[in-house]
Amino acid sequence: MRKILISAAGLMMGAVAYAQNLNPTVEVTNAYAREASGIEKPSQLRDVPDSVLRFNLDFDYAVNETPYRGAYEFKPYLVQLRPQARPSQEGTLLLEAGVGYTLHPELNVVYTPVKTRNVRVNLTADHHSYWGPYYGDWNGKDAQSTAGANMLLSWRSGLLRIDADYRNIFSQDANAAMNHHQVLASAQLKNIPGTTKVDYDVNTKVSFVTAPGGFSETYTNTDAQVGFRFLGYNLWLAANAQTVFQPAGSVAVFQVAPRYIRGGSRLAFHAGVKFSFAVRSDGSFAPSGGWIAYPDVQLSWRAVPEYLTLFGMVTGGRELISYSSLLEQNHFIDAFTPTTDVKSQNILAILGLRGNVARRFSYEVKGGYSWMDNSWLWGKMAATQAPAMCYGGPIHVATVMADAAWNNHFLDVQAHLKYMKTLNKPEVKTTGVLPFLPAEWTAGGHVFYNWGARIRAGVTVEGRSEMVCPAGGAVAGYVDLGLRGNFQLTPALGIWAKMGNLLNQEVQRVPFYAEKGLYGTVGISWNI
Repeated sequence: MRKILISAAGLMMGAVAYAQNLNPTVEVTNAYAREASGIEKPSQLRDVPDSVLRFNLDFDYAVNETPYRGAYEFKPYLVQLRPQARPSQEGTLLLEAGVGYTLHPELNVVYTPVKTRNVRVNLTADHHSYWGPYYGDWNGKDAQSTAGANMLLSWRSGLLRIDADYRNIFSQDANAAMNHHQVLASAQLKNIPGTTKVDYDVNTKVSFVTAPGGFSETYTNTDAQVGFRFLGYNLWLAANAQTVFQPAGSVAVFQVAPRYIRGGSRLAFHAGVKFSFAVRSDGSFAPSGGWIAYPDVQLSWRAVPEYLTLFGMVTGGRELISYSSLLEQNHFIDAFTPTTDVKSQNILAILGLRGNVARRFSYEVKGGYSWMDNSWLWGKMAATQAPAMCYGGPIHVATVMADAAWNNHFLDVQAHLKYMKTLNKPEVKTTGVLPFLPAEWTAGGHVFYNWGARIRAGVTVEGRSEMVCPAGGAVAGYVDLGLRGNFQLTPALGIWAKMGNLLNQEVQRVPFYAEKGLYGTVGISWNI
């Protein structure tokens, strides 16, 4: 026993003696180093609806569009979010109605009879109008009413969206009254990227409109995109077909654009060529010949991932101008004025950047150059000075646009500013009409503040500079300043009020048609 204890003690002493030779120095290195913005920080995930996780972000790169999207719609938003699945926190019935002086009645109704995880059906109706005096001492009417239905069906690898609407547009000025009936239908079928071997997105729209005097028009527009891998390369094929059928004849535009796409964690681009063909029913080409090839190149670089992206593009193409598209901008347009033709975007070059600060403040700034042929312009008759619309070209335009947004639980801010300089005097292709150049400055936005869940109030603003006619005269610019407030009486019932044209200006969204004076509207909202 004594020998065993002595042996154990010897082993322990040896281990202690060996341990004295260990080097206790700790070496610290920076062999693994990354920028702070590139480190993935742990965060606690919150429960969010599928609609948020499956949104698409579509950025509008156009530099020559008008901010006026119709008599009662102006949305200078930075991005347009399109939900692809059911939203949360929505009732089955949403109703908003109001009336005031001068008479600006409003009605918006959305009824959702079916709302499941993968199927959603909405029935909608709306009415927006103005009945009252215009500058020039005459009373007029401008009313738009819409009723329709839409369905969204989604599954693991794709979705199907179907919309159908009936629209009535009634307008009356000092000379005539017009009543338009329009039926619109659209459908979209697309896959969820990455869920199938072939990506696809097919979108088609149909519009049928009738006007006084027996005029009618059928307009169709179909876009199709297919993406696939071939011999290790990512390839896309995009195609577009536009047609217009009227009693006087028809016009068609066909375009196809093969593209090579390269995507990475920071740098992504696509390069291709867009081939376009336009023809009329009488066999003539429109405009500038039959086949035309346009560049089709886009590039984006994530300079600071998730915070700053630089982008650029050089492209072109044709757009079929239909009577129904012009009717959206001007409810007083004469149906028998020659309206249908093809606009050619010969070159559209854009450079810009977009990003966010702390995920609260988002912004986008871009500038570009556009060279267009056969573009549609506001104008006036040379003999009578009456309002008119005309084709002009070529037109060279330089544009700078800036958008900004701030949003949190208390403050909602949207701002848009656009400067567009027409670099030449366009040649008018419509006999007897003098054109107005596009306004150099347009702006819009709003600021809303939320007091808890009950009160929301803020200021809206929209405006543009004057539209100058090179032959003499101008359409005055304006600033439309407004107030809007909402008070929620209960979770389902609320009241709202708004005032517009507080500066009492001649607000001519449509040249020569200016609603007179400031107005106020009071209404209720019901969400169950």
